Amino acid sequence: MSEFYFDYKCIAMGAVAPNPIAGDRPREADKALDFYLYQNYNVANGSMCVQVFVPKEMQRKFCAARLYFVPHGTEFPDLSEYSISQLIPREPTRMLPEAPYFIHTDNSIFIESQGGELSGCGVIAFIDGENPNASPKVENAYKFVINYSKKEIISYRIVEHKSRISIEIIYPLIRTDIVLHVIRKVGAKPVLIRDRDGADKYLCVDKKIVSVTLPANGRIEDVIRKSFPVESAVGTDFRLVFDDIANNQHYLLVDESDYTIEDKSERKREKRGGHKLKDAVHRCPYCGRPMGKFPKYVRGRSEIYGCDGTLIMSGPDSKFDPKLQHRRTIVCSADLRTLSDPKSMLKGSESDKFDIPEGTKSYIPVDKLIIPDGYTELPAMNVLVAGMTESGKTIYLSSLMNMINGGDTLGLFSKPFILNRILNVFDRKGKDSKSVEEVKYDNVETEDGRAILGHECERLRSGPDKIYKSRYVLSVGNHVESNTQPRFALPLSWHPIGYRMGRLGFLYFYDVPGEVLTMRYSFKARSVDMADCFIAVINGDPLHITAGSKVTPVDEMKEALEQLEKMRSGGIAKDNPIAVVLTKHDLKLSDYIDKSDRERLLSCFDENCHIVREDMLDLMPKNGVYAGSALERHIDCSSYELEHYLRAAHGAGEILDALKQKFSNIKFFTCSALGSNDRLGEPVRSTKEVLFGPRRLRMELPIIWLMYQRGLIRR
Repeated sequence: MSEFYFDYKCIAMGAVAPNPIAGDRPREADKALDFYLYQNYNVANGSMCVQVFVPKEMQRKFCAARLYFVPHGTEFPDLSEYSISQLIPREPTRMLPEAPYFIHTDNSIFIESQGGELSGCGVIAFIDGENPNASPKVENAYKFVINYSKKEIISYRIVEHKSRISIEIIYPLIRTDIVLHVIRKVGAKPVLIRDRDGADKYLCVDKKIVSVTLPANGRIEDVIRKSFPVESAVGTDFRLVFDDIANNQHYLLVDESDYTIEDKSERKREKRGGHKLKDAVHRCPYCGRPMGKFPKYVRGRSEIYGCDGTLIMSGPDSKFDPKLQHRRTIVCSADLRTLSDPKSMLKGSESDKFDIPEGTKSYIPVDKLIIPDGYTELPAMNVLVAGMTESGKTIYLSSLMNMINGGDTLGLFSKPFILNRILNVFDRKGKDSKSVEEVKYDNVETEDGRAILGHECERLRSGPDKIYKSRYVLSVGNHVESNTQPRFALPLSWHPIGYRMGRLGFLYFYDVPGEVLTMRYSFKARSVDMADCFIAVINGDPLHITAGSKVTPVDEMKEALEQLEKMRSGGIAKDNPIAVVLTKHDLKLSDYIDKSDRERLLSCFDENCHIVREDMLDLMPKNGVYAGSALERHIDCSSYELEHYLRAAHGAGEILDALKQKFSNIKFFTCSALGSNDRLGEPVRSTKEVLFGPRRLRMELPIIWLMYQRGLIRR
């Protein structure tokens, strides 16, 4: 992580077999196990911890592990001692019902921070056999040392004039002088490591490289200001870098500059229009019709209304299911069975393209689906997530929703801890509602003048063999799709995954398979018409572009948006929010790239860019206000960096200019839904097995921005 210095050594104490996950990649002798810095969203402060991979091959031999960790320690603990930090079983046992987690859940061991610190030494000792309480053997143990610290921030601002730049730097207490240089790039922000590689990248005056020295000081904070002539600042962007790159280990350069001269007018336009919010039409989440008007509710009455405002039933309690008594229930009054019949949506031979299973009469098998409580009073947004084949769209959604297989009893359900974190940051008054709730597809059945609560549709959705939720299960051992079959497009459009975000409002996700976007068909894509904002997913894998290919990820994004516009009645409105998300962010981070692969290393993002920051919880506003916060600033700056990276790396300047001309409300994001390539196995029939628990990076940013645009995060 760019905000932290993190290094480790891990050595096998005995004749332990080499780590089987390594495969053919080079392995350092002191990296016997893989350690990753990991942000724990499940604790209140979002503290950092370390995730240690335990491959399945090792788990077959060992039943548990003892973790000995000495914070700030200098001596390794003796295995004969019983002062262990944690005993972690491979899986639940009768003897250890109180274990905080199990190795097989994530194929990992987690080393928790002690008071926010992770530096120290320790031992991970695996236990042979089937008895977790048995003593470990030295030959099955690993010694490790962790060196961890939070970097000191040096912030700066570069103001561009036509033939001069002014620099202001604010820096903390430093013990030795630090020398900075100015790098520049024509037509784009210099955000890659290769942009600082070579003397020609540096700003020169009188043929000498410009340098700014931060003198060692005795104060907590110091300021230095410099000004330098340039031939022309027009069309050029500037950044500061360390003369000695070793300073990247302990300091973080934060660019607080505004946009370039050329972007100033655009920036002003953004600020002027940034607080305008159109009144959205409140639509039924199932049929899409505008919600009707409802009379004031009389407390204690039992009544059922349709989404169009018509009264369906009222009367004595005996007519109502106990769970429907003494409340107003609003249901969708449309004929959903008929509307969701694939024959009504497809023409002629198009049903063959979508491989409709025989006997499929409708994708919603019931009528009168219950509209969630509070829906008429709170804002709602429908997010359509689209991307071409193998863009990473499904894995992005899977990581965000975090679907869990609860077996026959609970079925499939969501534990959306990322959405929960967003709720707890921005719903400051919701003391009685601090947990995100998944919207259930329950319905009301009226028989013999009685109203009965039905669960058939929700059971259909939650079954482990159904696509509606099962495709979003990202747990270890599960297989995720490399691409989505077109036949899933129709049922998925009728089964979005919805959440009540406490008092903030409602959030629905619609998944459009990339394969559908490349097909030519005439049916009306319901999910596209339901959407009021969009996430356009781009494949961020550098190897995704084959040698000689003229199709770039930006080209694919352009095609996806063009197809969506054709499918949508009336097209996509100019001011509809569009979040462009570049996936597989970890493949552009130098920390996770083989240092011997110089070409790939040079193509990684520079360590001091906004775009590489991963500690999102530290950026969250403490007062719950997004506007004017450090988070809003970070989103603006990282969007600018990523846009200019796409312009430079993929030659996509003209395409992006045309898109921004067509869509005025667009932002650029990058994320990693898994954290590293090592977390997925080899492809098997267009699926990949999840080997280790995901390490999510920057997942929440597009959702926060879209929620702000749609008014769920208050302005």
